[in-house]
Amino acid sequence: MDSKYDSLNEAAAAAKATELLAGQSLSLGGNLVTKWDTNEVSNWLVSIGYNDLVPLFQQSNINGVALSRLDDRLLREIGILNVGTRLQFLNEIVKVQAIARSEWR
Repeated sequence: MDSKYDSLNEAAAAAKATELLAGQSLSLGGNLVTKWDTNEVSNWLVSIGYNDLVPLFQQSNINGVALSRLDDRLLREIGILNVGTRLQFLNEIVKVQAIARSEWR
């Protein structure tokens, strides 16, 4: 029996599996978050509605690995001073951390 992935090459199948695991917002071009560079992090911020954080993240050189390690203290350190924004953004970080943990296994 043919599966729906038989016609895909290995790279395309891996990209599809990554998207299914991480969801579209945490899977850019088949790369999980820990593989992202600073530009991919910026694209992700825009995609989830945090355009105003892009300059802070770029200035702080936040890549995918750094993104997966952020916490409240570090968010304050990079300049996110508004408590509500930090708390809301931490909800997104929890998703990132879950995906990063699954990738490291």
